[in-house]
Amino acid sequence: VEPARAMLDGLAAAAAGLPVLPVHAAAEETGLEAAAFDLVLFADALQWVDPERSGREAARLLAPAGALAVVVAELADTPFLSALRERLAAANPKARPGPPPVAQVCSAAGLPPPRHERFEDEALLTPEQLDAVLRSLSYAGPALGPAALARLLADAGALARAHGGARWRRVLTLSFTRRRDR
Repeated sequence: VEPARAMLDGLAAAAAGLPVLPVHAAAEETGLEAAAFDLVLFADALQWVDPERSGREAARLLAPAGALAVVVAELADTPFLSALRERLAAANPKARPGPPPVAQVCSAAGLPPPRHERFEDEALLTPEQLDAVLRSLSYAGPALGPAALARLLADAGALARAHGGARWRRVLTLSFTRRRDR
């Protein structure tokens, strides 16, 4: 489920041949069948949704023993990524205004408090890969106009060169809960 047409088109292209049905809708009102899903997943998206409405929609979608999962990706505190985070915030003030409301979404869905697992991921990106990653970030690529995105990409490339490369280090938090047995 994706409300941004460009992101949805990218998903459809990447998932060609897979059993995936991209749906053009918002998390707050998907139009999907009630109680039909074993899992509802928010992947790095809670900063863009209304937590109460999307939590209620998740509850409506979940099958009786269904689970809700949330993936939050945060850039690690490295000199390169800290400088890049500043540039992202300057380019789009809505880029990560605060921690995602994971507990609020789970509560609105009528689910128990979530458990959390943390993972780390790191890759040294080529200049082309860095551009592609930045273009894929919902608060960067699709959210910025062409001129602002071009400036951000140029700044990111300069930062990478100044810091010995674009080392993309993230901390991924998986939060999950499921309906209690009835």
